[in-house]
Amino acid sequence: ATSFCCCMASWATNVDSLRQYQLEEISVQATRVNVETPVAYTDLSHQAIQSGNYGQDVPYLLQQTPSMVATSDAGGGVGYSDIRMRGYDGTRINVTANGVPMNDAESHKMYWVDTPDLLSSVGSIQVQRGAGTSTNGSGAFGGSISMTTDKLPLRFGGSAEMSYGSFNTNKQAVRISSGMLGGKWAVDGRLSHVYSDGYMERATAQMGSYMLQAAYMSDNTMVKLLSFGGMERTYNAWDGITKEQMEQNRRYNPCGEITDKEGNVVGFYEDQVDNYLQINNHLVVNHRINSLWKLNATLHYTYGDGYYQQYKNNRDLYTYALQGLLDKDGKPLEESNLVRKKAMFNHFGGLVGAANYNNQVVDLNIGVAWHTYGGDHYGEVLEVASASNFAQPFEYYRNTSFKHDGNVFAKINWQAFKGFYLYADMQYRFVNQKIAGKDDVYDYATSDMLQMHLDKYFHFFNPKVGVTYQFEKYHTAYASVALANREPTRKDFTNAPQDKGTLIVEATCREPKYTITGIAGKQGFASITIEKAMMNSEIGFCRRVLQVFEDNGISIEHMPSGIDTMTVFVHQTEFEEKEQQVISAIHQAVEPDSIELESDLSLIAIVGRGMRAKRGTSGRVFSALAHAHVNVKMIDQGSSELNIVVGVRNHDFENAIRAIYDIFVTTKL
Repeated sequence: ATSFCCCMASWATNVDSLRQYQLEEISVQATRVNVETPVAYTDLSHQAIQSGNYGQDVPYLLQQTPSMVATSDAGGGVGYSDIRMRGYDGTRINVTANGVPMNDAESHKMYWVDTPDLLSSVGSIQVQRGAGTSTNGSGAFGGSISMTTDKLPLRFGGSAEMSYGSFNTNKQAVRISSGMLGGKWAVDGRLSHVYSDGYMERATAQMGSYMLQAAYMSDNTMVKLLSFGGMERTYNAWDGITKEQMEQNRRYNPCGEITDKEGNVVGFYEDQVDNYLQINNHLVVNHRINSLWKLNATLHYTYGDGYYQQYKNNRDLYTYALQGLLDKDGKPLEESNLVRKKAMFNHFGGLVGAANYNNQVVDLNIGVAWHTYGGDHYGEVLEVASASNFAQPFEYYRNTSFKHDGNVFAKINWQAFKGFYLYADMQYRFVNQKIAGKDDVYDYATSDMLQMHLDKYFHFFNPKVGVTYQFEKYHTAYASVALANREPTRKDFTNAPQDKGTLIVEATCREPKYTITGIAGKQGFASITIEKAMMNSEIGFCRRVLQVFEDNGISIEHMPSGIDTMTVFVHQTEFEEKEQQVISAIHQAVEPDSIELESDLSLIAIVGRGMRAKRGTSGRVFSALAHAHVNVKMIDQGSSELNIVVGVRNHDFENAIRAIYDIFVTTKL
């Protein structure tokens, strides 16, 4: 990318910049660490942050730090970006700004897309790896990211920035600062616009952001009011692609596909977009009592409002609580392509407070925080493609969530003797989560959307102890032990959190609780069906057939057989190039009566010990697939009665898995 910057002339003030820096840092002192703390961490200064700021999201800057991996749905680092630390996903990484939690209160995830061009508003970043020290918000397993907003410029000035890069990615930003007014007051503001076509097809991102801050500063006190946030509109690029699709077109984006009844893609939905507005407001008060004690209090409020639309193909209308719809011929309509909208708006507010005592031997931090979240989730069907009497929009679910989150912590770092430090950190955290209303999952037991009544309480104690020894100026050894806890995410709550999961063992005498324990499937197969009368009595028949595939370097996925027939399932991409030579070799090897080929097939495996003891399992599979209008091409059950393999057309793959899941898992029939 290329960047241009122009700055207006400025004049100096008499304000001590060191004093300002010390007052600004008080707001995060309680949750940050230094070389004397037994925690792995990395500090990024304001200069390091701005040198890599060309409009990409924060994860792309942080991936320069150890144990960090950044990903981007659109492929260009603009829009929906995510991060993993030490292998943990974003739901297990704590993110704060000025000590205020930035993770979504329900999903525990930091949605970087909701804060466009955030780096232009950041003053410093500290990345802690592992459980780290006590902080505010959800528990840290992978690590924590502590940010401060940018400090106010001490001089009057302004800037304009422009950058341009690959895939039409561009950023424009303007900033103006008052400098210190009367030696005590300052105002600063920024506006940014970021756009990208994205690497993936149609994965456009258009975002705008702002930051406005005003502060009063005396020798020992700083009061700062700031507001930052923005809005984004991004085309979905959330779904992955198959190996075959990647080989044909690495930039293919399956989101927004419109298919016909045979599963052929006939177009793409233009409004497959995500829209969101987020506004963050902080009132920060930092005060230095004397050379030993410092205090901080931050009052915060965040408003969020947004939605996304999706085109969904071949959907059972009853799973959206849609009834009484007719097709173009006036007949009852059970399945159709449709457009759905999922929306939410929420409020998040609270108070963060901390006190720090430091006499060069003892560094003591005490913190307290309370946060309250309230949000509504709802969904609407906007369009039913095959219906003649659909009145839009139709709301098919709505629920409300409230969450209260409080914590108190105390941590001390004591220099027992020169270079040797003992560290202790104790935190108590309280969480209350409530969800009420209808969820977006269809409940077959009630023939309606799943009704939720959740009221959960959690009490966590998170202790941490450690030791640090500095034996040379740049050489440190440390060790620590930490315990971290966190509450379930919203998805954990809505997906049967009371279930203990599946224990994998070699053998057990316990009776299985469920009929099946897993459903798995894969697309992109071709079948070769070989027929020959009484082939079962011909010694070596199967071996000679398999030898043909081995000689041609083709692996076999599945092979059901009978008295007069055997069918070989192979990966279609491997088979297509050698199709004729394989058929010819089979004719020479076993002289079959006929060979039949079929392509574009999928295999689905249903697995479970409970199938041994339940009669009619195969019948329920057939019944579920028939209800979903899925034609079964092949069904095979092993002699162990532990699995059933079903073959269907590629375009029926998702509907088939959903139908089997519904009858065995959701309804537990």
